[in-house]
Amino acid sequence: MTITSSDSPEPTTPEMSNIHGSQKAVLRKITSINVKRKIHLLSPKNTVIAAVVGIVVGGILFLAGSQVNPESAKFVKTPQFITWYLLILILPAYWSIVVIPLWQSVGDFDQPKRTTFITVLGSALVIIVGLAVEPILTYATGSGSFSFVESPLAYHWIRMSILMTLGLATVAPAVTGIWYVSRTASQIASQSRIHNEHIEALVWLRVRLQWYITVLGIVVGLVTLATGALRNAILAFDPIQKTTFTVEIVLVYGGLFTLLLAFVYVPVHQSLLRVGRYVRDEAFPINSLSRSNWDEWFSRRNDFEELLHLKSNSYESFQTGVLILGPLLTGLVAILLEQ
Repeated sequence: MTITSSDSPEPTTPEMSNIHGSQKAVLRKITSINVKRKIHLLSPKNTVIAAVVGIVVGGILFLAGSQVNPESAKFVKTPQFITWYLLILILPAYWSIVVIPLWQSVGDFDQPKRTTFITVLGSALVIIVGLAVEPILTYATGSGSFSFVESPLAYHWIRMSILMTLGLATVAPAVTGIWYVSRTASQIASQSRIHNEHIEALVWLRVRLQWYITVLGIVVGLVTLATGALRNAILAFDPIQKTTFTVEIVLVYGGLFTLLLAFVYVPVHQSLLRVGRYVRDEAFPINSLSRSNWDEWFSRRNDFEELLHLKSNSYESFQTGVLILGPLLTGLVAILLEQ
């Protein structure tokens, strides 16, 4: 296989001339990805506006009706509640900042709108099912992490359900984007001839994958930290619940989110590495190596590996590890804050 550029209007080799029509259509579909598109982050002004909107919405959600009974009114005035309240407001603020860029990034994969909508909806349903297992078991058996936790805040779990539902609008497109990264990488690997646009697409896909996992890592890290802060607030107000709202709950949730992040990220990252190595081996086959071009061959192959990030280094491994282990680490931090 030869690496070529699709800028030429006609095939320049017999092998290219023999490409089947349907294969050309798939090739055009893949190379239609605009690999030069940058992530559509909001401008600084719009970022501030989005954050303020998220904070206002979150503030209203968690304070409206909090004075309906004396216990709730007293609880919202405690320092521990204020700490948890400030932490929980970061979530809608962050979601407001990234939700539009995430939805736009999913559109960059040039999938039909109906397909994108169904995929995002499917991702949301998978997330809901995953997060709903524990509450369902709690309701059915009368035992579980939150079965005996009673929040002094009026309508607390209704408020949290609304907040998490809004959060799905952020998380689902990120999960969908990760799935699209894997799908597009597989399409590139299925091609009989690799073009320069495919190599650019692999670089583009890696950037998108890292961004998606970063967004997910921050979200679930904040959720875990907020869970720890909620525990501290409830126990400061009602120490009796220390036997039911245990530190293990925070650690279990941190561990669960860590496993979910790893489950989502690792297979797709490994898929990108496999496709990149396949392209590298086809572009620089061993049989093309000779004494006359030894140094040049290894130099070009090494540059190609660096372009596709096929060589993991300590910094990238640490960065990815922090993102994946973030929820568990924030759970530990939340526990330490109690001490």
